[in-house]
Amino acid sequence: MSTGRSGGIRGGDPLPWLPIEEGDNFEPLTSVDWQLHVYGRPAKNIRHLSDRSGLPIHYTRWTKDMKKKGIKRNGAFLVRPDRHVGVAATTANIRPIKEYVERFSLKMNGTLHFFSPLLQGRQSLKVQCQIKVTHIDENIESPAI
Repeated sequence: MSTGRSGGIRGGDPLPWLPIEEGDNFEPLTSVDWQLHVYGRPAKNIRHLSDRSGLPIHYTRWTKDMKKKGIKRNGAFLVRPDRHVGVAATTANIRPIKEYVERFSLKMNGTLHFFSPLLQGRQSLKVQCQIKVTHIDENIESPAI
């Protein structure tokens, strides 16, 4: 269920822990959601994917220390709720991420708080939810309302 490669990171690898200006890149992972992580400039294409899918996007300025951890400049990762990389790509080619999101109908819901020096402080993004029903079990009783 994982794919792609960016720098030394492959789909299925655990996301490496990194200190960043705002703290560390694991802080957003406390929400236990699918997330987009960008190490460098978040290109318009990945911001658009985030807007359409509701997947929260977290990004930070790329540093040379990231290269030591295998993260390429402008690396883009779809991070699974278990902190492993679902898809590894770059902001120049997010097609593998887009195809994965579409294939598995990933849509998120909620409010995301993140800190980015690019946005001058704490920001809130409201995202919408879309649920895809894949199976209906007729043996499950619905609660009385």
